[in-house]
Amino acid sequence: MKVERMICFKLDRLGWSRTHLALLLDEMNRLSVPLICTNQGIDTSGDNATGKLQLGVLMAVA
Repeated sequence: MKVERMICFKLDRLGWSRTHLALLLDEMNRLSVPLICTNQGIDTSGDNATGKLQLGVLMAVA
């Protein structure tokens, strides 16, 4: 069974630490599983370049 997408409330609720979050996001990217953070407006599904940019900025700040 393939995971179609990961939906979370906020990015900081997804991982235990920055390292864990980075590993999780790398794995999701490798498996082409989009991330949707409802509270932060992040949506990496499809060709949504804005969502991918937001995710990168938030990961850098975190």
